[in-house]
Amino acid sequence: MEPSEVEQTLEDVDASLRAYEKRAITGDNIPNNLYERPFTAYEMLYQPDINILTVSVAADENFFYFTMVLDGLNPDVNALTGTYGIEFDRTKTGRGDLLVWVHSPQEEWSLENLIVFTDLKGVVGGPNPILANEGFEGEVYKTTLLLEGDRVAYARILQAEQPNLQFAISRELLDNAKEFLWGGWADNGLKNPLLFDYNDHLGPSQAGSPIRDSGDYPLKELYILDNTCRLPYGFTPDSNIPGLCSSAIPQPIPQSAPPRPQPGP
Repeated sequence: MEPSEVEQTLEDVDASLRAYEKRAITGDNIPNNLYERPFTAYEMLYQPDINILTVSVAADENFFYFTMVLDGLNPDVNALTGTYGIEFDRTKTGRGDLLVWVHSPQEEWSLENLIVFTDLKGVVGGPNPILANEGFEGEVYKTTLLLEGDRVAYARILQAEQPNLQFAISRELLDNAKEFLWGGWADNGLKNPLLFDYNDHLGPSQAGSPIRDSGDYPLKELYILDNTCRLPYGFTPDSNIPGLCSSAIPQPIPQSAPPRPQPGP
């Protein structure tokens, strides 16, 4: 069971570029559920194992393979210390509906420490998915799926200069969905899928910010966290979908100007 040729690669903002200044310079937008905060609360100590650099996807007839490249291992323990996930939106509405979530991945493909959450009520993200709905109190990813037969998922870590965390997620587990949106998570703070989307439960001042120019700097209650926007798989969006990567948002076709009248002879 090995990934085949990569079909898509999602490049995330790299917070390491200004980590020595204890800040991120872009990529964090809490009103839109987008986080670039691989730093501890208040002290803003950089955590390389929570900084997502890229996530790519490949597929064969049975599995989708996602490879998450992280900036490094946690220097204190020389390991990945967070919880990592791939979230799916099969409804194409911006509302996540399935989350594959793992901590302490093994070097071989394994089910150990891997949980798959789903939302049977369709309430992930509150009244307006992705957008902040501060004060929403619903618990969303409450249901876990039994992994058996062809409905399975595995994870493993490939040791490299920048560790590769890989997921193998069966097509059956996704109910053989042909079209969906997907994105990645790295979390060593709240680590609580019951509270997705996090911006429905924590406002900017409570959560803090990694952007030094923000009045909410530094990080407070929402810390050691990184996620990505979402890419579409199997379809081309014909309109903007909440959470969609800007590179995948359809652009209007510029209207050509009518020909200018030419002067007569």
